[in-house]
Amino acid sequence: MSANGYLTDAELSPIVGGTQLANGAAAAWNAMAHYIHDRTGTWIQINGPDSGYRSYARQVYWRNYWCGRGACQNAAVPGTSNHGWGLAVDVPPYVRSLIDQYGHQFGWAKEWSDASWEPWHLKYRAGVWNGSDPGGGSTENRYPVLKKGDKGDAVKRMQKHLHRWNVGVTRPKADGSFGENTADAVREFQLIHHLGSDGVVGGKTWRVLRHKDKLYNDEREHVNRARLLMAGDNITDKEREQIRGHREWAAKRAHSIKDTADDHGWNHEDREFRFKTLKALAGDRY
Repeated sequence: MSANGYLTDAELSPIVGGTQLANGAAAAWNAMAHYIHDRTGTWIQINGPDSGYRSYARQVYWRNYWCGRGACQNAAVPGTSNHGWGLAVDVPPYVRSLIDQYGHQFGWAKEWSDASWEPWHLKYRAGVWNGSDPGGGSTENRYPVLKKGDKGDAVKRMQKHLHRWNVGVTRPKADGSFGENTADAVREFQLIHHLGSDGVVGGKTWRVLRHKDKLYNDEREHVNRARLLMAGDNITDKEREQIRGHREWAAKRAHSIKDTADDHGWNHEDREFRFKTLKALAGDRY
């Protein structure tokens, strides 16, 4: 096998809900994914592109990221990570729950993890499961293009994301039906995040919807309302006054976050993000 973080294409295989793993780990993961889907109707996935196989360069990035926040234990020394061998994954809580229930027989279980303090991190154990790889392309339609009039599980999944994001603006019910209220919510989300405003949920909109940030709900409400107002073509005097109010609120909160950081440091990853986002909204009012 090639060196850690330098595996070749021949040594890696695509996985359901993610990028790639080493061939044996990928086969077991994909078999587990199909097994879980057959029993629950749910496709499992990993957290993101660096949450499966991780190249040496990306190991360096994550080591620097976590050490910069005083948590070096959350990233192995580059060249030693099980991500670099294609044997580890980082997963969201719902996937961890499903793997706890069904994964042991496939060589995927938390008991074999090399980072017991990280609930999201799982490591593959070879020799537990042997079989052919059923393939890793079974979630290609999990995030289809959606438009007004569509119905189904993908619409409901999209609506749940919108409800999480659209604090202070239009928030649809997660009923699986893409009606006018959902279309309004999509257009507003797109305007707030500079994605245009066609009301169609395509790849770019899905990518932002699936992302998570660290804003508190009251912060998100002011950011959402201000950005939506500022996206208008003909801003009225009343709307300018509303924008001014949101910016002044953001300036006060940004100062409060900085005061906390001055006392306790920037050691929480959400603190710096919140400060930068609110300071940018406040502009010259900060």
